[in-house]
Formats: sequence, structure tokens, C-alpha cells
Amino acid sequence: MSMLQKFRHFSVRYGVLHAAAAGIGRKKFGVWKLAGPLVSRGYARTYCRKAGPRGLNLGSGSNLIEGMLNVDIDPRADSWCDLTRPLAFPDEAFDVIFSEEVLEHVDEVQGARLLAECWRVMKPGGRIHIATPGLDYFAARVAEKDPEGEAINAIFYEHGHRFIYSQQRLEKALSSAGFAGVTFYG
Repeated sequence: MSMLQKFRHFSVRYGVLHAAAAGIGRKKFGVWKLAGPLVSRGYARTYCRKAGPRGLNLGSGSNLIEGMLNVDIDPRADSWCDLTRPLAFPDEAFDVIFSEEVLEHVDEVQGARLLAECWRVMKPGGRIHIATPGLDYFAARVAEKDPEGEAINAIFYEHGHRFIYSQQRLEKALSSAGFAGVTFYG
């Protein structure tokens, strides 16, 4: 797809200003950091008003899930969203929230705030799906196969992670935010 075709595609989806700012922001992030919150707000507002089930993909980057509102500081997402700040969505706006490989990129206090915000914007009876590296897995791996700690250091430092949850710690954080009935999958 040529640059002009991409611009047309994104202009139809998001509007001309949003498409232009995101396009420039892919090359110069500072432009997107300033313009993104302003130009993408309308798209997010429109999505939150749509009828039927609504889903939120937190920290999507370029992993856009069709039918969901994909948010991130990355200009490839549908809408700007700084996950260290209160979510700019109305209470009980989403039926499902999806967060893959995101929670570990904020510290524990910010993570607790983010989970509380997820609780606030999720409809009663909604579901949240979180995928995050598991401290339990890495601790077992270090004990069994990685006595020098290469794997655990890689997961912490090579990916910009700020806090890695054990299963028990994640369940406690979710419970403190209001979530119940937590199920873990390997």
C-alpha cells in the first residue's frame, strides 16, 4: 500500500487531522505526543457512544483488534492513551478489556491505578483479559535452568519492564481493584 493509499485509508477511518498527525508521529514521536491526545479524542468518544458490545484493547501498539477501541501512546493505535494517567473514558463504557504485554511496563503503583481505572470503565459483568510475563515462571526457570539469571535479567531489562507480577501478586492487585473470579492460564 502506497503512502497516499494509507493516508486515504486512515483518513476515512479516523479523519484527516488524526491520520496526518499519526502519519507524521510515526516518524517524529514528539508530534504525536502533542497532537495525538487532541486529534484522536473524537474517535474514542464516537466509539464509546456506539451501540452494542464495546471492547478496549489497552496498550495495543500496532496489534489492532477489529471491533475494539485500540489505545496506546503509539501512533499506530486508534486513539492516544497514556496508561499512567486516568483513562479518558466514561464509567461502565466497555464490556471487555484486553491488555497484552502492557501491565509490566508500568510500576506497581501505576499498575494498581490502571487496574482500578479498568474496573471503573468496565460494565458490570464485564471481563478483563490480561497477558503479562509471570514472575513464578521466571523464578522457576532461574532455579532450574538459568543459575546465572540471564532469562530474568532479559525479561526485566531488555523490554523496558517496570514490575513483573507473580500469580499471587497479580490476583491481589486485581482483587484490590474490584475484580473477582480470577482464572489463570499458562
